[in-house]
Amino acid sequence: MKRPYKLLASLSIATLLFSGSNFVLAADEYTEDLTNPNGNIKASSAWSSSFTAQKAFDNRSDTYTWATKEGVPTGWLEYEFDVPKKISKYTLRTRTQLVVPGETPKTWDFEAFDGQKWIVLDHQENITNWKNRNEFVFDNDKAYSKYRINISANNGARNYVTIEEVEMMEKIAPPVTTAPTLDIQAPQTTVAGGTEFTTYAIVKNAKDLYAEDVKVKYDTNLFEFVKAEPASTGLHIYHEKQEAPGELRFIVASNGEQYGVNGEAQLLKLTFKAKNVPGKGKIDISAGLVADSKGTEVEPTVDGEEITVTGGFDADVNGDGKYSLGDVAIAGFHHSKDKAQWTNPKADVDKNDKVEDNDLVLIVQKILNP
Repeated sequence: MKRPYKLLASLSIATLLFSGSNFVLAADEYTEDLTNPNGNIKASSAWSSSFTAQKAFDNRSDTYTWATKEGVPTGWLEYEFDVPKKISKYTLRTRTQLVVPGETPKTWDFEAFDGQKWIVLDHQENITNWKNRNEFVFDNDKAYSKYRINISANNGARNYVTIEEVEMMEKIAPPVTTAPTLDIQAPQTTVAGGTEFTTYAIVKNAKDLYAEDVKVKYDTNLFEFVKAEPASTGLHIYHEKQEAPGELRFIVASNGEQYGVNGEAQLLKLTFKAKNVPGKGKIDISAGLVADSKGTEVEPTVDGEEITVTGGFDADVNGDGKYSLGDVAIAGFHHSKDKAQWTNPKADVDKNDKVEDNDLVLIVQKILNP
């Protein structure tokens, strides 16, 4: 019998790619071979000390191959990683010269050990067209430490089966590209009727943006538009128009390279006035367009905010029948306190269960404009 010597592989390798029994295109990207000769390597048997399992993972073509012991044409070859891997591609390399007819694997399972049993990840059968290095891909989203090739038939050799090299790879996840989003940000989502409040048109997931076309839609039954201002340094509003009742359009641009917009940023400060009509209404970005420094335009996703309008407010906190500095003082004392610590609930002028700057602003407005 001819001994299974391992010979130098041809430098010109034709690669076949299989998935099941079908040829597929290699559109996905994979890591380099993750195995190495120092890993925990086992085999069902070996021809001799020159044909051990380690030979199949030494990344060399000038040493002996792995071969099963004489008289055994089937067997398995196992590799264990130190850290679990999501293997979804493997390659098998065979000798290109002095190959004994039939010594190559024909039917096998590529398996993973889940801690209790071996699970078949890929099954191949009737593989007879060996081109020295064949690649096999399959879907796998679970990480395992142990993998093996479990060969149930070779291509006809009576005494053994051989594999020169085994490689195992993980699929490289494609980079996650998140589209920018235009949204409305409202520091206060509950406001008192008759009061002004501020919202912001913001962008999320921005990358190198220098111009934004923003359309805003709001509920005219509950809100009146007051004014718009740039919300960040280096931004300028070049177009502002009420295109229809409840519909606004703004075109904003950066003034200089240093003012490009990235990540999450406020574009517009939008001031509205709540009407004296209790209810809930939305202020939305209805449509938009953004462009980067190269002029590439992207249509972002859009979102908005719901605002609750409560009934009219009472700024006479101390109940003396007038608006005065004493009302401001009481609200100032309650500022930022937990509701359980309030001694005068009327300090919450806008009835949003918090005493904050807006409550004091409302009292001062009543003092100046009773």
